[in-house]
Amino acid sequence: MLIEHDRIRLDGGPKVRHARPAADPLFVSASAAYGKRVIGVVLSGADSDGADGLRAIKAQGGMAFVQRPDEAIIPSMPLAAIAADHPDDSLSAHEIAQRVRAICL
Repeated sequence: MLIEHDRIRLDGGPKVRHARPAADPLFVSASAAYGKRVIGVVLSGADSDGADGLRAIKAQGGMAFVQRPDEAIIPSMPLAAIAADHPDDSLSAHEIAQRVRAICL
């Protein structure tokens, strides 16, 4: 997935971390397009997709939230995101939704 001209476009390119679409290309693309206005969220999932993308979001001044690994059904993605960078917070999925809502209002 890529952000182009205010639209999300699915990319038929190679898989990233065994997935297509993948979170990393979306996050990198969104951070390049929108800088500090991006909020990245990594939830339950396998492998480490999203970790590099959250680092790109943070580098552009955006915010990064990660689901608490103890709450995630599959904690690999949250654990990788936490290890790769320092997210703004690690919260339950419900708390992430509340935080994003509060920021966007």
